[in-house]
Amino acid sequence: TVIADESTVISALRTGVIDWHSDIAVLYSDSLAATSPKLTQERYLPGQGHMMSLILDHEPWTNRDVRRALMIGTDWEAILK
Repeated sequence: TVIADESTVISALRTGVIDWHSDIAVLYSDSLAATSPKLTQERYLPGQGHMMSLILDHEPWTNRDVRRALMIGTDWEAILK
């Protein structure tokens, strides 16, 4: 799903509608931290991040628990080697 409107992206992050977004303006950092304390924020220098994306509008990826299990069960260190 593509969300073009920045305020909709921020709202979706706060409410758990989306699990992550790769391009959030720094100006939202404090607000997101205050309203969504369980949300993890990472900052990267341009060109320094690693990203894996899935198409989430098809089963089983529409299930948040499946996505969480994938995240927990992924050996990120092995992927980065």
